[in-house]
Amino acid sequence: MISLSDTPSDAALVGPGQEVYAENCAACHGDNAEGVIDFGAPRLSDGIWLKGSTEAQIVAQVRAPKHGVMPAWVGRLGE
Repeated sequence: MISLSDTPSDAALVGPGQEVYAENCAACHGDNAEGVIDFGAPRLSDGIWLKGSTEAQIVAQVRAPKHGVMPAWVGRLGE
């Protein structure tokens, strides 16, 4: 979701990240990261960051979520 904030730390990772998002995240967060309330998936394209806004905090949330709705992705996506 770094591309949504227009502040990628490594522009070369935006394309691969978009592919990972489309294949794994869009089902719950929506194609345009607008969120799907029925799934408990928050909007990712606004300025509200529930679990942190730094790249490290976002990675930590994806790997091992701090709540019971989103699955942990570290086992599916790897490091």
